[in-house]
Amino acid sequence: MKDRRKITIQIANLPKMSLNIQVDEEETNRQAEKKINDLYKTWSERYNDKEPIEIMGMVAFRFAQLYQSLAEEVGETDLMLEDFENSLNSLLLTIQGIDKSDE
Repeated sequence: MKDRRKITIQIANLPKMSLNIQVDEEETNRQAEKKINDLYKTWSERYNDKEPIEIMGMVAFRFAQLYQSLAEEVGETDLMLEDFENSLNSLLLTIQGIDKSDE
């Protein structure tokens, strides 16, 4: 079992949260915390007429958009790799057939 570590993060002006994570995931979690806080700060300054909860909703929606976009790209890449693998297998079988007919 991998080593785990307890870390504390703070998102915007919300109470601090404790997370129990795998040690090798700490940097990813810290970077995510920073990106969320950076976007929250930027949008809080830009949209100073909005309530903090509205800004947080906008931030959550933006990250959900990014996640969905990446999920779609991964799906497309998987299909492309599957097609490539099938083409490669077909080519290898053709080459093997040529080699066997030479014998």
